[in-house]
Amino acid sequence: MAVSILTHNLGFPRIGEQRELKWALESYWRGDIDRPELERRGRELRAR
Repeated sequence: MAVSILTHNLGFPRIGEQRELKWALESYWRGDIDRPELERRGRELRAR
C-alpha cells in the first residue's frame, strides 16, 4: 500500500544573499555587537 504525503514550503527566512542575518546573530552571541545593532541589521535585510 502506497502512502502519499503532501508538503508545503511557506518560504525562506530573509537572511540575506550572503547570510548576513546569520553572521549578525552570531556576532551578537559573541558580544561583538549589541541588540540595537542586531535589530537594525534585521530591519535592513527585511527592507530589501
